[in-house]
Amino acid sequence: MQQEEWQHFRELGQLDISTLPFVDAIHFITDRPPFDNPAIRRAFALATDREKLAREMENKLPATGGYIPPSLPGVTPGVGLQYNPKEARRILGSAGYPQGSGFPPVSMLIELVGLEKGDNLVFALLEKMWKENLGVTIRKCRQDPDARQFDVNEAFHLFFLGWFADYPDPASFLQTNFLIDQTRWQNTEFDQLISDGRHTLDQGKRLDLYRQADRILMEEAVILPLFYGHIYELRQPWVQKSAGSTIYNSRWKDIILMPH
Repeated sequence: MQQEEWQHFRELGQLDISTLPFVDAIHFITDRPPFDNPAIRRAFALATDREKLAREMENKLPATGGYIPPSLPGVTPGVGLQYNPKEARRILGSAGYPQGSGFPPVSMLIELVGLEKGDNLVFALLEKMWKENLGVTIRKCRQDPDARQFDVNEAFHLFFLGWFADYPDPASFLQTNFLIDQTRWQNTEFDQLISDGRHTLDQGKRLDLYRQADRILMEEAVILPLFYGHIYELRQPWVQKSAGSTIYNSRWKDIILMPH
């Protein structure tokens, strides 16, 4: 469906947009050059215009906050590194790669869940954006089709993959998410915050601990969120649904028909 059609249904009051606890993101492998340097990871994050990516991908919700999506408690709007290509170039130059000169070849793993069209478009857009803003070139890498499980190896330096919450809580993104482990990132302050969050019964304090952990994850640019999950639904204004789970879609039994 084209943008004009979305706008038409929005004006008619027939377009409903609801969020999902899902994030599509770039994950950097942090135990090998060049992304073992957090400054370089930050440069890549600052060189990424997520608003533009969302427009180019069509009907995507740009992830301008942290790794905790807006549909979950503990979200901190704007905590992510915001688009600033000038600062990105300065940082990359200070790291020894002015205008990208001498930057080593890096590969991005895509198509981990078979979303070939979407993954290839994301790769093409990022490839162009990072070339224009940083002067660097990235290569495309695909997982061995015979591999039985996701394996971090020497063939790639970053990977694109989404994560859907197993339960409606920020811990599902920051504590029980094996993708963070795949980045091979280690940070004692982050680990302590997560541990404290696991052991506190004060929900307000607990969410604050997760917010702090999310901020560290963004500042260290271990993960670069690109898009937040959401659903477009077309329905008449008199068709309503009751508030349900933040994980699952409404069932037919949740639908309410209002007088009209």
